[in-house]
Amino acid sequence: MSEPVDRSRGRFLHLGQMIVDLTVYVDRIPERGGDVFADKATMNAGGGYNVLWAVKQMGLSPDFFGAVGTGPMGDILRGAMRRIGVAAQGPTIAGLDTGYCVAMTEPDGERSFISVSGADAQMGPDEFAGLALRDDDLVYLCGYSFMSPGTRTAVERFAAARTEWTQAGGRVLFDAGPMVAEFPGSSLQAMIDLHPMWSMNDLEGCLLAERLGVAARGEQERCRLLSQRLGAPVILRVGSDGAWFADGDAARKVPTPRVGAVDTNGAGDAHAGVLGAALLEGIPRDRALVLANCAGALSTTRPGPATCPDRLAIEDAADKLVGSADSLVGSTDS
Repeated sequence: MSEPVDRSRGRFLHLGQMIVDLTVYVDRIPERGGDVFADKATMNAGGGYNVLWAVKQMGLSPDFFGAVGTGPMGDILRGAMRRIGVAAQGPTIAGLDTGYCVAMTEPDGERSFISVSGADAQMGPDEFAGLALRDDDLVYLCGYSFMSPGTRTAVERFAAARTEWTQAGGRVLFDAGPMVAEFPGSSLQAMIDLHPMWSMNDLEGCLLAERLGVAARGEQERCRLLSQRLGAPVILRVGSDGAWFADGDAARKVPTPRVGAVDTNGAGDAHAGVLGAALLEGIPRDRALVLANCAGALSTTRPGPATCPDRLAIEDAADKLVGSADSLVGSTDS
C-alpha cells in the first residue's frame, strides 16, 4: 500500500471498539446441539479496524481512541494498526486482553456472529472528556459502545457535552449496529440529542423503527419516517439494492454496483469509513454516498473483514455507476 496523502480538512476520530475477528467459512450454521466443519478459518483485526482501513484506503489518516488490551489479541490489533500507520491513542488496559468475535460466513456471503468482550469494553466514564474537537472534525460512533457499562457511560457523557458542537455544524457519523434494539434508553436518547448522521442496514432499521413506534410500509418510507422521528439524516443500507437516504424529507435512492458477494463481513464498516472520509474532504454528500455504496459492495467480493478496495477502484466504480444510470435527484452538499 502506498503512503497515504492526507487530503482532509479535518480529522476522522474513531471512538468505537476494535476486536479480533475469528472468521470461519461454513456450508451452514449448525442447528442447536449440532456441529459443522469449517472449510477454512482466518484470524484478523476486525471491528473498528475495518473502518480505519477504509479511511486509509481513501488516503486519510484516522485517529483511534478505543481501548486496547494486553495479550495475544491486543498484540494483533497493535500490529495491524502499526502496519497502516495508525496510532492507538486510547487507553491500554493492563492485565486484560482485547475481545474477539467468531464470524460464521455461509456460501452466499451472509455472516453470523458470536462476540466476546474484553479490554475493548473497559473504559473510564470520562475517557473522552478531554478530547478537543475542531470545527472541521468528524467523529465516528458505534452502537456496540452502548453494550458495556464503561464504554456506554463514556460515550453518553461525550454526547451530552457535544450537543452544542453538533448544533454549530460539528459532524458525527453513528453506525447503529444490530444492538440498536437492546442498548439502554438513555443511550438512544443521547444519540437522538446529539443529532448525528445515522447509518444502518435494513434489519437494524426495522429494529429501530419498532423501538421508536415508527410504522412504515417498505424501506423508502421507513427511511423517511426514521429521519423525521430522529430529527437527523438517515442512511438505510439495503444490500444489493443500494441504500436510501433522507434528511427530514422524502427518501431518495442511492445506487450501488451489482457484484458477486462472497463475504459480507465488514461491508458496513467499509461504507462508514469511506463515507466519513469523503465528507471530510468536502465531497458533495450525494457523491459521498455513492462512493460509500461502491466501497461496501466491492468489499464483499473478497473474503475477510478489512477488504475495502483502494480509492481508485472505488471512484472508478462510482463513475461507471453514475454514468450508466440516472444519479440521485438534486445535489446536497455536506
